[in-house]
Amino acid sequence: TTEEFSAPLLSNAEVGGEEASINDLSSFGSAASSSVTDNVGDRGSLPAGGSAFSFDTAVIALFVVSFDTRLGNTVEWQLPTDFMMKGLEFKAMASGFHTVDTDYVLFSYGKLYGLSCFEKMAVDNVEERGVRLRSVGVLSPSYTSLFLHQKFLQEQVKHQLKVPGDYRALEEFFTHAHPGASSLSPQSPLPSLSAVTPGQSVVPRLMPTHPSGCFADLCSFFGAKIFALWRLVLLQKRVLFLSSPPVGAACNRVYCVKMMGTQNTRAASQADVQPLFYVNINDIDNLAASIHPYIACTSEVIFKTKQSLYDVMVEERDFSLVPQDLQAITTTSHSDRERLTQLNSHRGRLTGEETTAEDDLCIEFFEKMNNKLFNVLSARSQAQDRRVTHAVYNEIGLDPVSDASFVTKIIELYGFDVDPQTPACPCLSCF
Repeated sequence: TTEEFSAPLLSNAEVGGEEASINDLSSFGSAASSSVTDNVGDRGSLPAGGSAFSFDTAVIALFVVSFDTRLGNTVEWQLPTDFMMKGLEFKAMASGFHTVDTDYVLFSYGKLYGLSCFEKMAVDNVEERGVRLRSVGVLSPSYTSLFLHQKFLQEQVKHQLKVPGDYRALEEFFTHAHPGASSLSPQSPLPSLSAVTPGQSVVPRLMPTHPSGCFADLCSFFGAKIFALWRLVLLQKRVLFLSSPPVGAACNRVYCVKMMGTQNTRAASQADVQPLFYVNINDIDNLAASIHPYIACTSEVIFKTKQSLYDVMVEERDFSLVPQDLQAITTTSHSDRERLTQLNSHRGRLTGEETTAEDDLCIEFFEKMNNKLFNVLSARSQAQDRRVTHAVYNEIGLDPVSDASFVTKIIELYGFDVDPQTPACPCLSCF
């Protein structure tokens, strides 16, 4: 039987809440290139790479986090060696990881994004109290490329459990994956998702290597409630998912909800909700100081007492701690159930198990719905008759009763010069 840990297992209490700084954001020469195809035997295979690095796919830092029975979570190895990683050990090995055998976590760290793969293994070792815990991860400027490295990280965390301290494959990987040119200072802003030309989609899609089936899982988990999430992201609300591990599943939900906001219209080019992915107690000060809308997830119940940090908390499948002005937005309607039927029909166009393509169909469904919403309201704002009537709701594909509060808030948020009409009664005879 595994003994109880004496150190604070995966606890964040010992780390200060100040923002993690980035001391060495060594950068990204356009000439840097490498083909990463080497096999390093039982230490795992380096991931196959393209012919050239891009800013988005660069690996800025690489690390191994372990659990020490006396010290708690510790960064035991890292490259670059002088890269500031204060607090990262509690993101890479998230609260509650000790309750599962394997998991992964996406997180934001300063202006970077991280992916860390976790695993635990029983050992006959008194000092480790019968179990060994490791996480191996990377930091990159963009979350869209992180899953390119997942297979390698999963191989390496297994290797670190079996052969602790053997970092040769990690060092070789970093030599290939880390750009050497220094053209960006630590304080230089990274490319913004909102810096797009009108007419382009404001949300980049993950590489084909991301866990496929994310949207199918989301539909199965939330059912018609996914349309409440859709409304929240279009209204640029701060949404926090609270759930027990596996954390990777919650991170996938953050990604899917972010993608529900995909659109390519001029009318809503300002829309940009930040995906923060996993957050913990050390993010509280930053969240309190930020003015940006976000989507994030956590496994730390302390956030239930920090209601000023978010607009809506989603606890498992339920919307909790919802303010009065968002009650109608988070309530599932008959129209939502009809939309779910339409979404499932759209997904059903595929045959076989093409789960990645199914995710793309789901994104396409929401993108078309968003484009129609914003384009119709934009056209109405330039028409002689600027009333948003029953006919306009029908054109958009929304319900004039159950969706009225949502449409009114959209009009106010995005500044459409239209006259929202509220039906006097559900029969719509006066509308």
